[in-house]
Amino acid sequence: DAMLNRVENDMTSKQSKKTLLSALLLVTGDESYRAPMLSLLQETNREYRLQKKNPRRIDSYISFDQVKERLALAERTLKASPSEEHYVDYLVLALMSGATEGVVPRRLEWASVKWRGEIDRETDNWIDTKRAVVHFLSYKTARSHGAQEVALPKHVMQVIRRWLKINKTDFLLVTKRGTKGMSGSQLSTRISEIFADRRIGVDMLRSIYLTE
Repeated sequence: DAMLNRVENDMTSKQSKKTLLSALLLVTGDESYRAPMLSLLQETNREYRLQKKNPRRIDSYISFDQVKERLALAERTLKASPSEEHYVDYLVLALMSGATEGVVPRRLEWASVKWRGEIDRETDNWIDTKRAVVHFLSYKTARSHGAQEVALPKHVMQVIRRWLKINKTDFLLVTKRGTKGMSGSQLSTRISEIFADRRIGVDMLRSIYLTE
């Protein structure tokens, strides 16, 4: 096929090849484009996953041991000075860094987790403090993966219960002023501030966790 040869020989970007073949399949209905398009899709996805997990990408930042050390420091700081800011710093690390056993790093949906107020248990992200479980119903891939639950370790839940006694908002994580819940961008900024490095964010923490 002349078009397939042209795509193979004249284009260098695999992503561009995949996009063009997908468009040709859609427009022409010619099934001969499907197999090479799917092959390129699998290849680009595989390369993307390897890039996300490439140790060389994260070695220039911090190690997983350093992440665990930062969590330990946050825990000590909270015990010495149980302020709102120190509670939130600890919880951000305990829930999002991967350093807490059994709590796999997620994206920024932690920002929207509620603990009281108006909670729609079919669509909201919310924490069941009695069962020590967080329910995620609103997140990036919720449509394909459905509702998810995260069981919280006893020691983390103990901190959360103490925190909720002084938390004035309906949300688990709050801004530094303590008057409202965080947006996703505010949570991302908070992570960078905790590590004193604007390059460290939720994607980096997930990558560090995956390479451990």
